[in-house]
Amino acid sequence: MKEAVLDFAKRRELTPPSWWAQSVTIPSDAPNRTNETATGPIAVPSARMGKQPRILKYLSEHFPDGVPEPGLCPRDELKAEILKSDRRLGPLDDATLKKGIDNYNASLTRQKIDPK
Repeated sequence: MKEAVLDFAKRRELTPPSWWAQSVTIPSDAPNRTNETATGPIAVPSARMGKQPRILKYLSEHFPDGVPEPGLCPRDELKAEILKSDRRLGPLDDATLKKGIDNYNASLTRQKIDPK
């Protein structure tokens, strides 16, 4: 049962459950932030962890005006290019890619409406 919960959390890019936090491995480039508890330190997940920040970085570098519609930029080809540039993103499912594209395009729309 625990493995199923962890697999679900990993596929959905959710933070691991609190009962699993002590054994979560933190990437070496993540900031070293911990909380102390009676049983010892528990890693605090960083907002920079996960696939979305790396997907958004790629999209901002390659699509400054926004990602075109799927007919103009086929998602399978885009996914292959993203994975070629950052293999740590694999496996990259369609829902994760779509979420990244939608968030990136929405951020560009907000910038055009409310330039600062």
